[in-house]
Amino acid sequence: MFRRNASKHDENLQRGLGLIKEFLSKNYMKYIYGLLAIIVADLCTILTPILSGRIVDGIVDTVNGTDNLTSRRLLILCSIFIGIAMIKMLANFFTRLFVLGASFILDFGTRSAMFSKLLELTMNYYNKKSSGEIMALSTNDLSAVTRAMGMGIMHVINTIILLIFSVAYLAIKLNVGLTLAVFIPFPFLIIIISQFGKFIHKRFKKVQESFASLTGKTEETIGGIRVVKSFVQEEHEIANFEKFNEENYQANVALAKVRAVFHPTLSLLSNVTYFILLIFGGLIAMDGQISLGEFIVVNGFLGMLVRPITFIGMIINFLQRGKVSLSRISELLYQKTDIYDGKFNETIKEDKLPDNLRGDIIINNLSFTYEEKKIKALDNISIKLKHGQTLGVIGEVGSGKTTLVNLLTRIFDFEENQGQITIDGYDIKELPLHYLRDNIGYVPQDNFLFSDTISYNVSFAEKQHSKEEIEDAVKKSNVYENIMEFPDKFDTFLGEKGVNVSGGQKQRLCIARALIQKRPIMIFDDCLSAVDVETEKEILANLRDEREGRTCIVIAHRISTIKDSDLIVVLGDGKIIESGTHDELVLLNGEYNKMHRLQLMEELEGGVAS
Repeated sequence: MFRRNASKHDENLQRGLGLIKEFLSKNYMKYIYGLLAIIVADLCTILTPILSGRIVDGIVDTVNGTDNLTSRRLLILCSIFIGIAMIKMLANFFTRLFVLGASFILDFGTRSAMFSKLLELTMNYYNKKSSGEIMALSTNDLSAVTRAMGMGIMHVINTIILLIFSVAYLAIKLNVGLTLAVFIPFPFLIIIISQFGKFIHKRFKKVQESFASLTGKTEETIGGIRVVKSFVQEEHEIANFEKFNEENYQANVALAKVRAVFHPTLSLLSNVTYFILLIFGGLIAMDGQISLGEFIVVNGFLGMLVRPITFIGMIINFLQRGKVSLSRISELLYQKTDIYDGKFNETIKEDKLPDNLRGDIIINNLSFTYEEKKIKALDNISIKLKHGQTLGVIGEVGSGKTTLVNLLTRIFDFEENQGQITIDGYDIKELPLHYLRDNIGYVPQDNFLFSDTISYNVSFAEKQHSKEEIEDAVKKSNVYENIMEFPDKFDTFLGEKGVNVSGGQKQRLCIARALIQKRPIMIFDDCLSAVDVETEKEILANLRDEREGRTCIVIAHRISTIKDSDLIVVLGDGKIIESGTHDELVLLNGEYNKMHRLQLMEELEGGVAS
């Protein structure tokens, strides 16, 4: 298992590196400009101690009488010093502008690609991945990659250039022996970096995974806050959250322990280098081989050598984190969607299709088994529905009602040997996905609303709908009066998932969202369960005109919702156990009639109680 996971990680990393190469091929000039700016900044950094050394030597020689450093000359040298500092400031500005700017372009492009991919992927992916894990990819992981391609690359280039310039100057201008002495700690440094890099890589991966679980738990709890409060489970959820928090804490502590050893060790080796330079350079200066000013130059270069060494820890941290996160992001971006045009047969081109489908639906011997659960959700279902007819679907929970419409809209796909669904004679698998779904208005069971205005939620489509169209839709779904009670009316901003409206209002807003699209096929998946019987009657009366000329599928638990349908099927364990009109099914005295009598009794008891 470990080898399989490691192999998968390596494959994802290679794919991720391919994405980085593609990005660099388009934005390499920004890094070249950044490289030039870093070279200028580093040259200024090197000139600073050299100029300082000359000023000191000039002062010392003037005191000893061997030179005459005038105040004017000193002022000129100091002015040059300030000029170099200003040039360095500008070079550092352009370094960050180009290198960090390029990393933000990567962040922008990758974030857009991730979002597009998430919209492309089917429900099978979301059934396996938590929202917390997906959010972690979009935050922590993407930030780690951005830092690696920004600050990480900037520090790598800066370190290499400073080391080359410093070593070259020390060896050529000052003393070869001094230069060789400085590199005594470097073999140990390379060993430490290679070993600690592996530990950082593994432990940061655990940090990212634990953060994903923690984010998922937080999102889930906030999303279900009403349930938590209703069942007085605050203490239980706090205790449950603490487990995820503790796991995240321990993963971060484990990473911090490695870094706690890594960085001080690098610092120690840096100080050893400083010690060697100080002693060796001091002895040379005392022996008269170099002047006091040159000794100051040596100390200045000492800082330039020590600084890159201390940066190595930061660089390793950036790059290792970036590698882990790049692999995780690559896994998402290269995730194959299991529902796409041309999956089974060649897709019919849209220019060869009518502008809109009529809605003649034939379901023939349809079966379906959920891959994960290995449960047969539908078994040999056959239904024929003509244009303009309404199909009512009823059955117990888990009988396959929602699965049926999910297959019709290709939210899930069934295999070729598991039956066929045609609309107007076209196999739905041969229709372009966009075209198929664009001809179906769907009110889902979960009644999801976006964190935006009521107008936005009702008019949720590419086409911009007028105020009159929006008002007409909400009137037909019987939610207009509720909207007018809000202070901001149609501009009322809904909380996350519509938390500030009731369940019935959510359902009716979702119905309005489907009605305004005026699609030839309409699906209502148990969309009146949260409204009372009287409101249901009003909505159904309003929908009669809307259903005229459209093919409708209505899924319900209440018989009152579907009794006027042209055809009603009763599902049980994924099979059609009864079918017919309302009157025909009542006369059968079967399962439908039992539900009918039970619901009539409940209505009568409710009427008596009231």
